Amino acid sequence: MADSPISGSGMTVREVFSGHRYRLDQYQRDYSWRREEIRMLVDDLHRRFQGNYLEIHDRKRVATYDPYFLGSFVYHEDEGITYVVDGQQRITTLHVLLIYLQRLLTDADLPRDAVALDQLIRTTEFGEVTFTVDISDRTDLLEHLFDESQEIPSNEHPSARALWKAADELDACFPDELRGDALPYFVDWLLKRVCMVGIKAANHEQGWEIYESVNDRGVRLSPLDLLKSLLLRNLVGTTDGVENTWRTMISGLAAVEPNEPVRFIKAFLIALYAPDQRAVEAIERNFYEWFRASTDQIGLVKPGHYRDLMTAMSTQADHYRLLAAASRSFDEQLKCVFFNSFNRITGQFAPILTVLTDRDSRSALREKAALIAGYLDLVYVWRFVSGQRAAEDDMAVEAHRLVFALRGASTAAEVKCILGQQIQELEYGFAEMDTFGLQGSNKRQVRYLLARLTSYVDTGCGKQDHSSRYLAETEPYEIEHVWANRFERHQSTEIPNKQVFEAFRNRLGALVLLPKSANASFRDDPYEQKVQYYMRHNELAASLYSKHRERNSKFGQFVREIGLDKQFRAYTRFDRNAIEERQRLYTELCARIWDTAQFGVRREALPQAADPAVRRTRARFDVALRSLITAGLLDEHQELIGRRRKETFTARLTPDGSIRVESGESFAAPSPAGQFVLGTQSCQGWNFWKALRGDKEIPLSEIRRHALESGTLDSAAP
Repeated sequence: MADSPISGSGMTVREVFSGHRYRLDQYQRDYSWRREEIRMLVDDLHRRFQGNYLEIHDRKRVATYDPYFLGSFVYHEDEGITYVVDGQQRITTLHVLLIYLQRLLTDADLPRDAVALDQLIRTTEFGEVTFTVDISDRTDLLEHLFDESQEIPSNEHPSARALWKAADELDACFPDELRGDALPYFVDWLLKRVCMVGIKAANHEQGWEIYESVNDRGVRLSPLDLLKSLLLRNLVGTTDGVENTWRTMISGLAAVEPNEPVRFIKAFLIALYAPDQRAVEAIERNFYEWFRASTDQIGLVKPGHYRDLMTAMSTQADHYRLLAAASRSFDEQLKCVFFNSFNRITGQFAPILTVLTDRDSRSALREKAALIAGYLDLVYVWRFVSGQRAAEDDMAVEAHRLVFALRGASTAAEVKCILGQQIQELEYGFAEMDTFGLQGSNKRQVRYLLARLTSYVDTGCGKQDHSSRYLAETEPYEIEHVWANRFERHQSTEIPNKQVFEAFRNRLGALVLLPKSANASFRDDPYEQKVQYYMRHNELAASLYSKHRERNSKFGQFVREIGLDKQFRAYTRFDRNAIEERQRLYTELCARIWDTAQFGVRREALPQAADPAVRRTRARFDVALRSLITAGLLDEHQELIGRRRKETFTARLTPDGSIRVESGESFAAPSPAGQFVLGTQSCQGWNFWKALRGDKEIPLSEIRRHALESGTLDSAAP
């Protein structure tokens, strides 16, 4: 039998990027993956990896982890170039992910692993360095992603813009759990246990035939098509009216954004019918399969039930379009819908749809939506300023939990009452903001906080609300450090070393928001020289300048009205004490912006600090440290030390299992504490931090390993 002219073979990700130089065949479309596709890829990889990984595993154990199939791609080769015929979206996204992982490995001081990835990201031939995915329109952007010290390229090509958004989304959605000790294990697994099937065509023409066969031949019904078919076949008699209703509904949603119909159906089913979190997850995975298996539980028995469902769905779609529009364009009453969209709280629509009815007026709809969106915005901010996880998946769980709490509420008063009860059950708030500031992985959150603070003071002084401008990508505003990056200017007994200097320089109270051009023009100037220029931009930054209050009656009136007249101080010299005072001012402003009184809850009724026992149960690493303390293997106030190159960093354990660094910040896990002192986005904290025992330095990972092997702890590795 003759060999097939078309060959296919399984390849690991490492093999996909080894020895190839990829370009696109001429009929390939531009890179077009959006948030949903990127997040789904990262979530799927994370979920499969975490199902195998244990902290105490040797790296060789990764070879036994479950594999993961990532799909197929079609290619042909010509004169040393591999032309991608089909599958460039996955290959391009994986390439950007490898660049991101290479940066994390460098941050984590794993140079050998970083170099190994470099060889997959770039190739060298005859002294010329090219990216493995070698597409000229993207080269400048890839150079920037690979070397962040370069300026962001002003590349207007659509593919490059889409790639830039993809890289930003990868940074936003990459799990915190993979930035620490698990990082090299995850990279090993990705390279050697994640696979694709490469289908090799003999030439360009054959590649085109395969492409047509894969993409054009046959009708593949989407879950949306299947849902429509199921609904229509369960109606008795004519379906013209229902079919027209469906068509109008879907086309109206798609006009907002192509993926909006699917987002709406998921939110609708979760809002009205999901009985528990397991059902929510099933709907998110495949809403049609869940719906098909759940018609009896939903109560869809007679044709009339299906007609009622379609009527409710059409009404809710009208509501949803209003909300979707508010998520894209700033609306004063629904501003938190807009803010939640910026902060990737994609689950916000389900709890809002839960309380909307076909009897709601437009004003009632907006009032309910504003309450629920405001609650989620409050929880999001509370979580990240108090050191809690506030990633998209965490907020999705919060939004879905809210669905079940709000079921049965129909009036704004009932919604407000339930949200107030929910707030009083939370154990975090603004009470722990005294050391909150800019870190390697929270730049977007800090920028959001500064935008809200700045807008609040601006509008209080009678100016227009520029929140959307402060957050826009097209008119960038940047975080300005009041202290320039010059340690020698501030070295003193209060600022004894660069670690403490960096911590205070990055505290929220030492930051303002300025236009990018202004920030670049005087970022290195001493405070005394640049503070007068803050006057030109916004009221919050300008309030630092001694002459700001002169002939500024609106500002004076505003700060008196909110009870912060004395706290809004101007400074001729901005030292550590000024930063701490400014931090307290920002905390008070936050309490006024995110005022729980809108939900009927007085500020005095809230807990003044989070309960460490409650918070510990949510942090896997923190529980391990506390267990080591309980077992007597670590002292309650154990001194810790970390070293990187020629720098030394010190910290101490606290009785609740947190790590307190020299500048006062506390962290629930070793890796975030390491990332903070190093100023990086990744750190193998269990290996970085060592316990001082006399003149010995023992890695925390070694103490943990000994505890597990000796049976000192209750749980041991399986």
